[in-house]
Amino acid sequence: MVSKSILSCCIVAMCILAMTQTTQAQDKTHKISIGAGLGFGHLTGDLGKEGSVGFSWNLEGNYFLGKKLSAGLLFSRNALIYGNKDGLFGASVYGGRLILAKADYFFLTKKFRPYVTLGLGGSIISTPELVITSGNQTTTIPSEKKFNLAVSPRFGFMLGNFGFEYGYNICGKTPKSEYQNVTSGDKPFSFYHIVIKYVYPIEF
Repeated sequence: MVSKSILSCCIVAMCILAMTQTTQAQDKTHKISIGAGLGFGHLTGDLGKEGSVGFSWNLEGNYFLGKKLSAGLLFSRNALIYGNKDGLFGASVYGGRLILAKADYFFLTKKFRPYVTLGLGGSIISTPELVITSGNQTTTIPSEKKFNLAVSPRFGFMLGNFGFEYGYNICGKTPKSEYQNVTSGDKPFSFYHIVIKYVYPIEF
């Protein structure tokens, strides 16, 4: 009788331990991660016809809803240079800030994890300050800012904690200019970027 009681207690203890381990394993699939990326960007559309180059850096935070799905926030700053006859040295710099809510879907859960992302939110476009000289007259056009809705589809892959990402950002239109000879006003503002990033997961 005593041995049966001990055996029953051992079985119950083993079941509780197994349930605890299973719960902990399930909990570890729910985790957060923080990351940062650095890369370059390129204007597209009319603004990118004369040539474009730029720099991009991102900060992101994610909450994993499962092993393959996460939701999070992304903040991105971009300095994009475009060819412009009215700008200094024939070039001007646009600033593009993105604040996005995003969802990521991972196709694999191993060390190599390709994924797709959709980001929705807002963008702040900053126009360059232009100095235009016509004969003996010089006109300075101050920088302007405009808030737009933004859509940002992305895809890439993670290899461990490091990742490579391509994103295309549709950010509305540039601010209108009061000056008729500024051809970069009220133009569709879109750009792509290629970023190398590092993401650190935090399990809880």
